[in-house]
Parts: sequence; structure tokens; C-alpha cells
Amino acid sequence: MNITLDEFIVDIAYKLNNEQVSFFMGSGVSTELGLPDWKNLFADIARKLSLDINKISDYYQLSQYYCNKYSIGGLKSIISAKLRTADYNSPTINKLLRLGFKSIWTTNFDTAIENCLLNNHMTYTKVHNDKDLSYLTPGSTPIIYKINGDVDDLENAILTQQDWEKFQYTRPTMLTFLKKELVTNSFLFIGYSFKDNLIKLALSSIRQFVGNSGIHHYAIFEKSDKKEFDYFIDDLDKNYNVKVVIIDDYAQVPKILENIYNKSIEKNIFISGSLDDYSDETELFANNLLKNITVKLLENGYNLCTGMGRKIGYFVSGPAIQYLLSNGVNNIDKRIQIRPFDDNRTPEEITSYRKYLIDKNNILLFVFGQNFVNGISADSKGVLEEYELAEKMGKKIIPIGTTGFAAQQIMEKVNKNITKYPYLEGYHELLMREKDVNKISNAVLTIVQSIMN
Repeated sequence: MNITLDEFIVDIAYKLNNEQVSFFMGSGVSTELGLPDWKNLFADIARKLSLDINKISDYYQLSQYYCNKYSIGGLKSIISAKLRTADYNSPTINKLLRLGFKSIWTTNFDTAIENCLLNNHMTYTKVHNDKDLSYLTPGSTPIIYKINGDVDDLENAILTQQDWEKFQYTRPTMLTFLKKELVTNSFLFIGYSFKDNLIKLALSSIRQFVGNSGIHHYAIFEKSDKKEFDYFIDDLDKNYNVKVVIIDDYAQVPKILENIYNKSIEKNIFISGSLDDYSDETELFANNLLKNITVKLLENGYNLCTGMGRKIGYFVSGPAIQYLLSNGVNNIDKRIQIRPFDDNRTPEEITSYRKYLIDKNNILLFVFGQNFVNGISADSKGVLEEYELAEKMGKKIIPIGTTGFAAQQIMEKVNKNITKYPYLEGYHELLMREKDVNKISNAVLTIVQSIMN
């Protein structure tokens, strides 16, 4: 049974946050880079055999026919020539990488995933045979599992029917890894047709042992008017625990992945601020206010991030860690991320780092924002830059203007265009003038909750 897009996004985002999702990429994704899908990859082979590729469904058998008549060397030459590309501009893969998958499985031989990872300055581990599995180390992610082999090692690739029949003997450990992950993680299949039997056989064997209690997986398919399509998606659900998300056009996939990402970070809040040496009264106010806000947000299931701005970082991280430890929370880094800045970096590098941090959060909370420049108190340029970046990136803004300095300047800008921030209406006066830390923190929590609704 297919499910709605909204149901899918909510569930997959939740599982992503709990590191329970793996991605499976079929040839349909590689076509974004001008690479062929399986049909076009084998079109020339069918033509040489005087066969109509449109009537072929078993490509392993087709390639076996070619080898029987010609040679395996000729087959490899045809395939290799079609799988070379230096392109890396795949909207789907780039959006997927943003989701932070720890493992990516594929039956494709091409290097589309690797190209996109390198373009995003991301290291990876590639596994395309059982020997590669021995080189895996803890933390070596993302891992690309190339089930059928790699274009740079077609000698050991799964190309023909005979190769496929020997799969369980030539790649027994990889098959075990695949089954293990199918048991523990929900797979997201994109661009994969299920026309080969690899995944279905693996899921079928798993089902024999776990029955109907196994976790379900997801596949995204373009809608079809063929009657057989309805039976096909019903079969995937009932016999293989794969729920199908039906869309009008595959071009929607990058946007869907973006929506998944936004859903996965909706409870993430970045606290921006700084406070150089100041009066004891101001410092005490800052300490009490940040402690109050931090604990309230954590109590209500929100996740915090701080760039460790002067003093503010300590006022946030200290109470946060103490609260989480006292409540038996083990995954502390998921609830409070402490990401200090390196002051020795260039301004361009620091701006890039700010973008990186802001991108991983839905809401930005601005407090204080003051430092000394040549012995003179000034509004923090870093806090103001984070506000400008957050605006451009479409993030939700909550400035606590009553704390003064850059936060007050930001609040004044917001007040001039308050209709742009409907979640702040009714609270902007309180945020600008209130000094009671309980009233401020309660207002912040209410605003955050209204953003979630």
C-alpha cells in the first residue's frame, strides 16, 4: 500500500535523526548526470543481437547472450565507455548528501556518488567486493556499497546471468552486510526499479525469520497508469515490507529531499550571542537567563547548538550538559552541539563556518552580542552577520532585544517589519523590554512551540 508524501516525510525524518535510515540508489538517479539507465546501458548490446531493448526485462540474461555469441571483453568495453563522467551536479545526490546518510547502497557501476562526494569535500569509503569490507573502520562514513561492482574493476563486476547465479558465492559477506542493514535500518530506494531480484530475494529471506515484525522500507516511484503498477506496489508492501511513495514526476525528488531535511532539523535551535567582560549585574542576568532558556528548551525536546560565543557559550553549554547528565541522557551531542570558532581562520572561512552551523538549525535565538573593540564596547559583528545569514537562509529569528547590544539592534530591525515574523506578534514588546528571566524564557518557549505548529 502506498502512503502519503507527508506521512513519508515525517517518518523518514524521525528515523534519520535516530540514524535508522540507509539509502539505495538505482540507475534512475545517475541519469541526472547524463549517465545511462540500465535500459540505455544495454541498448547497443541488444542491437548487436538483433533484439528489441524495449522488450527486454532481464539485462543479466541479455548480457549473457552477448557473451555467449561474442566475448566478455567486448561486453566490458561497451559498458565502460558509457559509464565515464566527470560531472557532479546531481540535484538528487547533493540533497541526499545533505541528509547525512552513513551508508549508500547501489547496483550502479558508475562513479556518480563518488563525484558528488568529492565535489562536496566529503571523504568516503568505497566497498565493491568482499575484500574491501576488511578495510572498514569505525567512523569510516559515508560508506558506498557497490553491490554489482565498480567501473574501475569490471573484471570482478556482476554483469551476466552467470555472474548473478554465482553472486552468493562471490560476494557472501557483502550479502550478509546488506541483509543485516535491511534488518536494522529503513532503506530509502530512489531510482531503483526492483526489476532485478537482488533486494527482493534478500527481503524475502529476512521475512522467513522475522515474519511481519520487520521494519518497513520506502521506495519513491513516478505514477503510472498501467494496471500492473497497482499490483506491483501492493506486492512490494505485502511481501517485502516496502511502502511506495507515488509522485507525479521524478523531478520532484530533490525538493522532497529538501523537505525531509527541513523536517529533520525543525527542533534544532542555534543560540547566537557574545558578552565580553561587563558588569557583574549584566553577567548574572545573562547567566540566569541562558540557564533558564536552555533547560526549558531541552525539557521540551528541542536540540541546541552553540558556537561558544564569549561567555554565552558557557552559559548555554554548562547548564545543558548538567541537565542532560542528571536526566540520564547518553546521546548528549545530539541534544547540545558545541561548535567553537577558530579565530585564526580568514573572514571568508569564518563566514562559511557560520553558514554550515546555521544550515543545521531551524531557529536562531539572538542574545546580547557585545564585545570590546580597541577597549570600546561595541555590537558584535559576528552576531549581526549570523542574523543576516539566517535571514537569507530563511530561518526563524527570535531576538531577545532586552539583552541589549546586537540582539537589540536585530529586534529593532524585526519590529520595523513585524508582519514578516507572525510568530513574534504579541511578544515583540516583551522581548524588547522585559527583565524577568522566567517571563522571557516562557515567552521564548511559547514562540518556539508556535513555530512547530
